[in-house]
Amino acid sequence: MSDVDHREISNIAQLWERFVSGNDVDLSTIRPEIADSWRRCRDEHHLSPTVTRVPSTTKDLSMLDADLKEAAVPVIDLLRDAIHGISALVGISNRQGELINVEGDSKVLAAAEAINALPGGDWKEANGGTNCIGTGLAISKPIQIILDEHYLPAIKNWNTCSAPVLHPINGLLLGAFGISGLSEVGHPRMLEFAGRGAELVSRLLGSVQAIDRLTLVRSFDDFS
Repeated sequence: MSDVDHREISNIAQLWERFVSGNDVDLSTIRPEIADSWRRCRDEHHLSPTVTRVPSTTKDLSMLDADLKEAAVPVIDLLRDAIHGISALVGISNRQGELINVEGDSKVLAAAEAINALPGGDWKEANGGTNCIGTGLAISKPIQIILDEHYLPAIKNWNTCSAPVLHPINGLLLGAFGISGLSEVGHPRMLEFAGRGAELVSRLLGSVQAIDRLTLVRSFDDFS
């Protein structure tokens, strides 16, 4: 990391300290999507910076979420092969920010467990602050969030990015496809990979749902 990068991170950290203390802080020196997220976390969600772990959802997967998970499996496997040698967490959430599938090596999974970045973890902004899943869903755009740009201190040692997964027919937001690594881990094309992963999941979801519909039709053949 260059001296310029270190100075920028230090500046962000100082701004965050003053911001969460309740001061009126000029956030124009940080990216607008990050500044807006910080404001939502403090002023709308009243999220405490002391949160160290997001809650888990206890709901069963809906049919749509199950289809989304099935469509994501081969994409996650393909992406992990593409970034072989990099300790990264690759996963997908539903549109509520609940993680439904997450894969990674033992090192990154141990770190993910500490903050509940595992299946069932609920990463909407109200729970996880500025993070690639919750914030990505809030703005419905690809986003990369680096270290101190995160709102919660518990995740300021992560480099994260995500892209929205859209329904292949109607374009509605279904979830977010994310790639995350610890501070010493990174890849210059992480955000591009997340975008491609989201697109592939969307395409495969169309096939999965077509199979679901065909199975449903065939299940009634005996009644015709």
